[in-house]
Amino acid sequence: MQLPPYPATTKAGGFKFELDCERIAQSDTWALATVRQRPLLLMLWFIAWQQTPCGSLPADDVLIAARLGMEADAFQHDRAILLRGWWEASDGRLYHPVLTELVLEMMGRKASNAQRQAAYRQRRQGVSRDGQANDKRETNEVVTRYSGVSDNTTTTTTTTNESIPDGIDAARTRKSPKTLGVSDLVAEGVEQQHAEDWLTVRKAKRAPLTRAAWDDLKAEATKAGITPADAVKVSATNSWQGFKATWYAKLGQEGSAARGPAATGSLKTNGTHTNITHREGSHCRNYGTGGLL
Repeated sequence: MQLPPYPATTKAGGFKFELDCERIAQSDTWALATVRQRPLLLMLWFIAWQQTPCGSLPADDVLIAARLGMEADAFQHDRAILLRGWWEASDGRLYHPVLTELVLEMMGRKASNAQRQAAYRQRRQGVSRDGQANDKRETNEVVTRYSGVSDNTTTTTTTTNESIPDGIDAARTRKSPKTLGVSDLVAEGVEQQHAEDWLTVRKAKRAPLTRAAWDDLKAEATKAGITPADAVKVSATNSWQGFKATWYAKLGQEGSAARGPAATGSLKTNGTHTNITHREGSHCRNYGTGGLL
């Protein structure tokens, strides 16, 4: 008796059974089957794909009939068509040439995927062990040391571009950009309380402070004629995620309209910070932490 075409432990393992409609329609078995028998043929192939080993059936008519939901006598009546082309191997199971071909193809694809994943893991281990990859590697190091601050901050950001095999999500390998914290803003001259308040506002709006966002604030502060520290204070006071010179100018115009040309004194605020005074010519504009009421 002939040996089985593949190991007894072979399973589909998530691989789907795909029907080749053209091949089925051109097969002799399909041509010989009646309209009633054709659905049973399809069901029998589906059942065989889910067996272990994959693509086989037990050499037991009673069990096959039970799997199909048929009476044993009814199965015997259709047996010649339903089991046409199946042959029994030495393991006591039935195999079909077409299903055997599909199973062997599936096994080849599994082996290929396993080799790619093993090669990828080996490359990753080499990077962690030697610090060097066989593929192109780009490293950007940003080292920032602050003077006059209680702690010195040293940050290294590394970005690695590697060949990633199929099936592995590239998004999981990306490095998120460095975000700035309170100590970074304090080093730029911002008062600690203002820095904490502004970062709290940005955190609530899910907007981490990146280097690009901080550079944008400094540029806008220059346009507005104030320091970045004052821009942070104004942004924290008004619960702004960022800072724009146009917003700052509009805030000043609203303050002037509310006070009137001859009015003096401080504006009302709803915050706890000291007020920011911005002078233009002979007029003094005051921006409280809570904004205009």
